[in-house]
Amino acid sequence: MVEHNLTHMTKPTNKTIYGLFFCGAVACASSPGHAVNEAIVESDLSISIPVLRFGSDYFQVGLSYANPNWVVNSASEIDSTEAVSAIFEGSTLTINCLVYNDSEYTLTMNLDVESSSLALGTAAENPGCADALGSGKPSLAKVSTWFYMIDVNLEQDMVEKITASEYDMVVLDFIPSEANNTDFPMAAVVAELQSAPKPKLVMAYIDIGQAEDFRSYWQPGWGVGNPEWITALDPDGWEGNFPVAYWHDDWRDIWLGVDGYLQDILDLGFDGVYLDWIEAYSDDNIIAAAQKDGVDPRQEMIWWVTDIANFTRNQQPNFIVIGQNAAELVADDEYLNAVDAIAQEQVWFDGAADNDPPGDCPLPRTEADVETNAYVSSLSTACREQYETFTDSTLHVSSEAYISELALAREKGVIVFTVDYALQPDNVNFVFETSRALGFVPFASNRALNLFFPPTVIEE
Repeated sequence: MVEHNLTHMTKPTNKTIYGLFFCGAVACASSPGHAVNEAIVESDLSISIPVLRFGSDYFQVGLSYANPNWVVNSASEIDSTEAVSAIFEGSTLTINCLVYNDSEYTLTMNLDVESSSLALGTAAENPGCADALGSGKPSLAKVSTWFYMIDVNLEQDMVEKITASEYDMVVLDFIPSEANNTDFPMAAVVAELQSAPKPKLVMAYIDIGQAEDFRSYWQPGWGVGNPEWITALDPDGWEGNFPVAYWHDDWRDIWLGVDGYLQDILDLGFDGVYLDWIEAYSDDNIIAAAQKDGVDPRQEMIWWVTDIANFTRNQQPNFIVIGQNAAELVADDEYLNAVDAIAQEQVWFDGAADNDPPGDCPLPRTEADVETNAYVSSLSTACREQYETFTDSTLHVSSEAYISELALAREKGVIVFTVDYALQPDNVNFVFETSRALGFVPFASNRALNLFFPPTVIEE
């Protein structure tokens, strides 16, 4: 066990964080410029860490060796504009990728507070580390265009279109989880997209707040109340979807079990997961189930997302977690520690669950416009039917309300993706121009998310 003394750097807020260090008695080497998310040895006596994450804060750190300790010679707080090089959580520091003697390692260091020292925990060889870093795939922070397709049987011609596209990131359904598609060649598709002429991050879409009756876990006889954690039908008319009490062990085992879905996703080579229905905690039936079980549904969701993040990152430290909707959770640092980015649907336009209409239903622009006669009269017949049928739907929420939450996320350095359901060119252009101007990364499609479009280019 090799120990190193801690040096401290203190923010003006008096929050103490622990500097990085490594080398000394443990030989340390790296390949400068090899990848953005490595700690880089700039000389025998100095180390540069591009992005050190501590809680929800990010720092750029420079270290120098002053026998026998490593000391911090520079430390500045930054926005998370690059992939994370090192993470300090609790009493453990994880270095995502260390290259030493042409081999790659995932390294952990354990903090001993009493002696102010770090002890080497594990240095597990991770041969896939350099492959992933050297693949040319963008870091999440560098994603400027992305593609989202889930309601489709992914035929090879579609795979080829996506592969040939200029998208930086692709979100696809975890197709082998569909009961009629368990033999789908997902690993080959993921690998093809990752090694495309323009390599792509590939995310697995999963619904963690609802059970879906077309998934392989669904059993004969299941329905509302059987098992007890299936609470109701989907409130927005999505057929075959059922909000669940996600804190129940049987539901969690579907995902976290030894042969669970998350292990399959890791084994298939996905770069991360795209989590849907995080907003389940605000559903009336979920609230009622939580009251019956004596739990806080919001806190249970934060813990649920955190458990998913921990399960995946314990095996693949660079694994990406994106949370869709429930943007208000960015106010909670515990949630921010679990996710790498957030996504928000229908910030400006929505459609219907049955894809009729497929999109182009505008949300009220401001809080003052919500449920006014002027707003309702502006809706098309199909959009007005959606508005009147689903009284808690997004057409009763303003764009202004969503934007205020997403702006807070950006202030905290969180990457924000937007998803709008719009097909009319003027609406699509409005979404892309407005979203980008706010510092978000936009996407637009039909409500079924089953169409291919090349990346949208807005001409100046």
